[in-house]
Amino acid sequence: MSTLLGEVRPNWRRLADAFTRMGLTDGSGRPPRPQTARQTWWRVRRAMAQGRAAPRAEARGSPAASDAGDALARLVAEMNERSGRRS
Repeated sequence: MSTLLGEVRPNWRRLADAFTRMGLTDGSGRPPRPQTARQTWWRVRRAMAQGRAAPRAEARGSPAASDAGDALARLVAEMNERSGRRS
């Protein structure tokens, strides 16, 4: 994941593939698409910039949902650190 974060511009196809390997899915249970990952990232950034919590999708009750959420939180923290943003 670190190599994906080191790029100047995110490679959304590679990130979507990595999110799929992490077990993340969309609201319908399908693997994330590059465009969806990009749009979600911008929505989260906009929400964070406005000082409010990012909207959260409801977990579907699978044990992987919690693990995926933890993995995503670590990914966001690492991306913010590398870009100079602090939460």
